[in-house]
Formats: sequence, structure tokens, C-alpha cells
Amino acid sequence: YTLLRLRRCILSKQPLRLVVKMRSLRRYTLDNSEILANYQDWVWETTTPKEGDNGGWWACSGMAAEAGESLALFEKAYRKGVPVDRDILMDELGDVLWFLTAVCNMMDIELADVMMHNVHKINTRQAKGMVTSDG
Repeated sequence: YTLLRLRRCILSKQPLRLVVKMRSLRRYTLDNSEILANYQDWVWETTTPKEGDNGGWWACSGMAAEAGESLALFEKAYRKGVPVDRDILMDELGDVLWFLTAVCNMMDIELADVMMHNVHKINTRQAKGMVTSDG
């Protein structure tokens, strides 16, 4: 549903309004460009690049490690026959997002541009019949 809203907004050039539901059940509405830019700035402020790092190698390796931890959650749940713990998954995905954003910052790429580029790439593949529901 969210990707469909994102796609419609990109195609119509209308701003996307995101509703973020907090644990206290209060609702906040933020423009997508605001939330992404603020998050990207915050990641920059919380990043300590390693000396001699060429373009964010440490951030790429951190992103891969956190993605591996996310995968391990699914493997463990499958093995035990239980659902994935959504709170722990959110922690791991948040770490993946932080490292992804750090890579973008190191390479001077806007996170919103990555999203729009990906939407365009997938839409192009889908139009050519290269994307199906089975992966």
C-alpha cells in the first residue's frame, strides 16, 4: 500500500504525506521530503566516519552485517516454527536504514533520490515483464 502511494505521488508529482504512528498512539503527519531530509541530517550528525575510509566502506559493511542479523531472525523463527519478533526486526531494519543512509551521506546521495531511482528501475523492469509476483 505504501509503495503504491509513493508511486502515485511520484507519477503525479504530488507530495506524499506520511502518517507515523507512535507507540503512544498519537499520530503525526510529515511530508516525505521533510522526514527523509531530517533523518538523513540526523544520521550525518550521529556518524563518525573512519579515517582513511574511501566512500563509506565501514557503512557498507555495517549495512550488510545488520541485514544478516535481519535474515537470522527469519531463519530462527522458521527453524522454531514461530513468528518473527516484529520489535526486534524493527531494531535490525532501523540499523540497516541508518547504515544505508550513512552510505548515502558519504557518497553525497539524497535518500529520496535512491527511493525514486529504485521505483523507476522496478517500474521499467515490470513494464518489460522482468518483475513478477514470485520474485
